[in-house]
Amino acid sequence: MLKVTFQGIEVTLAYKTYNNGRLAILLTTKTGEIYAKVTTNLPEIPLGDNEILIKDYSENEGMMDAFVEEGLVEKVISFGGKDPEFGQITTDYGAKIWVARMTPKLLIEAQGIGGNKLQ
Repeated sequence: MLKVTFQGIEVTLAYKTYNNGRLAILLTTKTGEIYAKVTTNLPEIPLGDNEILIKDYSENEGMMDAFVEEGLVEKVISFGGKDPEFGQITTDYGAKIWVARMTPKLLIEAQGIGGNKLQ
């Protein structure tokens, strides 16, 4: 099970799926409590193979940097025919969301996991 340090706390990655089949990644504490939801699901944003949307605002500020530093994702510069600045989307309500491509390190663990739907 992959671990990452986020906000000074070592947490474990857990996997589920959204209703549309996209991968949902959560961070859990040693006791199994959900610490943070890493990903978000915006069906209107087209994603390529092995791409996810990382929530990087509010309580998740710094999430993208933590995942890049751990070698779990790479930033996507261009996606769905759009060319956002550094692969970052700003929603209508000001939220910062990154388009990220999972590295083999994350893909190996995430493949075949995530059969439970995210509630």
